[in-house]
Amino acid sequence: MDCQFQQQGKRAICVRCGRSLSLSISHRRLRAKCAKHRQDVSATASIPRSLWNLSTSIAAFVADQGTLVSKEQYQQRLEICDQCEFRKGNRCEQCGCFLSIKAKGRAFRCPLNRWPE
Repeated sequence: MDCQFQQQGKRAICVRCGRSLSLSISHRRLRAKCAKHRQDVSATASIPRSLWNLSTSIAAFVADQGTLVSKEQYQQRLEICDQCEFRKGNRCEQCGCFLSIKAKGRAFRCPLNRWPE
């Protein structure tokens, strides 16, 4: 599968694997084999597993009255994710969630129990 590039300044960054290329041509025309898909696919959460995780997370968030964590807690969660081997861009390969969203909800949990309570 090919990389999916998004322009960031003078570079094109793959949203799947993080590959960075100089924009000497339009990023829409760039083609490269995505490093994410060269890895073991079994490590990625399946679509049914991702949907289950999403639905249970939303239920917990609603039960917690939509409470968000503080800016400091949000940053701390993302810093923990930065060190995780299962983070690929803005996604967690264990649960399939978008980290920039998941790290904000107080009821949301890291599937590896790495976030502080």
